[in-house]
Amino acid sequence: MRVLLVSNATKELVSEACLLTSSWLNEQGITFDHISSERLLINEQFLAECASNVKCYDMVISFGGDGTILRVARMIGSSGVPLLAFNFGGMGFLTSAQPEAVLPALTAAMAGETHIEERAFAEIAVTYDDGTDEHYLALNEVAISRGNFGRIVSLDLFINNSFVEKARGDGVLVATATGSTAYALSAGGPLISPDYAGLVVVPISPHSLKSWSIVTGPADIVVLKPSLDNAQRIVLFLDGEVLWSNEALAQGDLDSDIREVVSVAVSSSQTKLQLVRLNTHDFYEQVALTFFGSAYDR
Repeated sequence: MRVLLVSNATKELVSEACLLTSSWLNEQGITFDHISSERLLINEQFLAECASNVKCYDMVISFGGDGTILRVARMIGSSGVPLLAFNFGGMGFLTSAQPEAVLPALTAAMAGETHIEERAFAEIAVTYDDGTDEHYLALNEVAISRGNFGRIVSLDLFINNSFVEKARGDGVLVATATGSTAYALSAGGPLISPDYAGLVVVPISPHSLKSWSIVTGPADIVVLKPSLDNAQRIVLFLDGEVLWSNEALAQGDLDSDIREVVSVAVSSSQTKLQLVRLNTHDFYEQVALTFFGSAYDR
């Protein structure tokens, strides 16, 4: 068996947990490699190399928070390699176990005494003004927003080729059911069961009194196009990381070689992340504890 350890060194206690895990794996005669999650950045060569080699491993083990999982999920992609994630962050919606359960979790995972929970990715196709396009997977969401720019943005929203609205405000995000508990929730979107295969379209600080979130069907395709009414400074985020920005062009830098994004198409993917769970995961119980701070007192 071969395992890949991925750690977020910015989190307290992660180094200690990694050392404990390394010692335990050595005692069991299990081969492993170790990388840092900080290097798994979008469009970086290191991420591409790790993604191409990840099938060599029987399991990936991450040490960090949900943000670390998003980077690890991008690396795992469609390989189907299961992920055992230890929570060293805040909410821990996607993590498998808490730091104090490292050894019991490892023992159970290697013995096959765990459950697999599938989380669907979203497929994103970004088309540029030169006719080229690029494709990505996102576990949480894709968002087009004003970023750190001051002016509102205007985006044309289509679903299944039908024009829905011209969304004006800080931007629009399209999230998976998994992402409904993250940025989408902060923007006022609904909580959605992780079993649901559709998407949710959420306006970000809309400049309107009639703007609502839209929950799409599993086969629906959501398309966002920067409106052509005026020049806009916009940023495209993928799972919280900047994928593209037109700041240089918006500032009149005619020598910039940045391509303009003309459309972003988002659809539900058949690719799913295989999350290792020690116990059957109750989404609504975790919602109650995380967001309402309560449990049912029988």
